[in-house]
Amino acid sequence: MPRTARIDAPGSLYHVFARGIERRNIFVDDKDRYFFLKCLGRIIVETGTPIYSFALLPNHFHLLLRRGKVPIPTTMRRLLTSYAVYFNKRHSRVGHLFQNRYKGFVCQDEKYFRELIRYIHLNPVRSGQLRLGEELDSYPFTAHSYVIGRREHPWFNPVDVLGKFGDCEESAVAAYLEFMGSLAADGLSSGGRLMGITGAAPEKKSPRLGTFSDAAKAPRWGGIEQSTPEALDIASKIESICRKHRTSMSEVLGGVRRKPAVEARAELVIELSRTGGLNNSAIARELGLSQSGVSMILKRMAGADG
Repeated sequence: MPRTARIDAPGSLYHVFARGIERRNIFVDDKDRYFFLKCLGRIIVETGTPIYSFALLPNHFHLLLRRGKVPIPTTMRRLLTSYAVYFNKRHSRVGHLFQNRYKGFVCQDEKYFRELIRYIHLNPVRSGQLRLGEELDSYPFTAHSYVIGRREHPWFNPVDVLGKFGDCEESAVAAYLEFMGSLAADGLSSGGRLMGITGAAPEKKSPRLGTFSDAAKAPRWGGIEQSTPEALDIASKIESICRKHRTSMSEVLGGVRRKPAVEARAELVIELSRTGGLNNSAIARELGLSQSGVSMILKRMAGADG
């Protein structure tokens, strides 16, 4: 059965998060966290995806992104695959790293931008990992320390966040810090409802109002997790074949029927089947195809070889 179309609204805000399989840790130490940020920075630059917030917790992470030049599912596919390959290799493990697919919620109203920023940045505080104040201000694995100017990343621009709090940097930082400290006014502190956040059910095309407290029960959409025992770097393989055929990942994974994209897609199916060790279902999931479509490509190629 063909896959249901994913939510993909250009220009929209997306709160996305993913956790480790069986709630296991996906970050063992700071080396893992810094590598994840390195991958994140590289991929959002390459895909032209604006980022406003992130937070890394031991067994999950949160991101606040805006859909840019490349669909969010493509961006997340690259990020999760690249990190899972690294993690499995470094920690001598095989198999899935992430639990199911990442979860994604679309923010329908810009007025919730500030609440989302606060919700994500305060995750380490709510979990008991950090204390509000100096510990959070100096913590390198949320965007909070970058927003207030304690740290810098060439790929993270705090201007878009601070612009929601004031017209000049000094007053905006002060207003932001005051907002972060207003726990009593935080509608998300106890799983409270944040209206305007929608999850996408595969069988429904209309958005569903939801809460962060029931996020674990929200339907899956978009994204992938590492799916090969050999920890194959699928993203690198896709990029290599796209360059060969002079097409792009967004065309190949987006189902574009232009000849170079079609040829690259067929070569990827063959490559992932023969050398990647993936079955038809896994190939279909990685490339956004139906299983019958994958079977047809394999049969056609087998006939050509014969």
